[in-house]
Amino acid sequence: MKKTNISIPLILFLLLSASFPVGATQKPVWVKKGVTELNRERSNDTYSFHIMHSSDENSRPFEVGTFKSLLDYVDKTYHVSRSQCSLDSIVGTGSPVTYKVSFDYNGEPSVIYARLVDQYSQFENYADDSFEYDVYQLFAISNRNVVPQFDDFTVKPISNAAPTAMSIIPGLGQIYKGEKTKGFIILGAEALTIGGIIYTTAEMNSYKNQAKKDPAHAENYMKKRDTFRGLRIYFFISGGAIYVYNLLDAALTKGPNHVGIKRNNAPDMQLSFSPVVYPEGAGGIGFRLKF
Repeated sequence: MKKTNISIPLILFLLLSASFPVGATQKPVWVKKGVTELNRERSNDTYSFHIMHSSDENSRPFEVGTFKSLLDYVDKTYHVSRSQCSLDSIVGTGSPVTYKVSFDYNGEPSVIYARLVDQYSQFENYADDSFEYDVYQLFAISNRNVVPQFDDFTVKPISNAAPTAMSIIPGLGQIYKGEKTKGFIILGAEALTIGGIIYTTAEMNSYKNQAKKDPAHAENYMKKRDTFRGLRIYFFISGGAIYVYNLLDAALTKGPNHVGIKRNNAPDMQLSFSPVVYPEGAGGIGFRLKF
């Protein structure tokens, strides 16, 4: 019985450490939640966000993922095969790379522009010993034959300051960063150790009182009390180890990448003047404002 009680917190802690090592990365917010919110935050409708997902049993998606996913998007959206597309890179001074994909759509020369905003890759090893590489890419893609006004994009992990402070209550920092499974395991493991401390303390006091009431068997009661004292010490050590892991994980593990959008609220405007002659013979100056 004693061995079983001691093993439970230890097994939980070892499983926690092996399954969720400190410093492990995690899926970005856009992989988990999709692009609905990002598309809502755009400053204009000349482009939209799209997620590309590639999977393979080797590293091929890493080698050709950027171009393959764009061409697959054209194939799926406009029903134009990859062999009928041409792809060019446009690099502006101080600007990210813009990809230009040219193709014919219903006999009309067409083009789309795209920017790679963020990407995430992971290796999945399944129970049947099969494995798979997954690549997720977030693109900003223009409408067909439209020169887009891309906003400025920033990609950075959620700050660890708030999760670290929240981890004073074990698991809350992980839950805040979106790691709900890890957070609830930490919270549950810590609750188990606290419950163990309360239970063993109660048993210690119970056997101590029985020893006072029954001096003839006091030695036997005190041995049982010492057994529960040892268990309580173990629960204290287990709880402390889990708590330290909880704090280190919240402080050192990067939060999921979050895409920020700096809205382009100042569209290009062109003001031009030209002479105007009316049918009645009068003249004047006209102007045109293009935006």
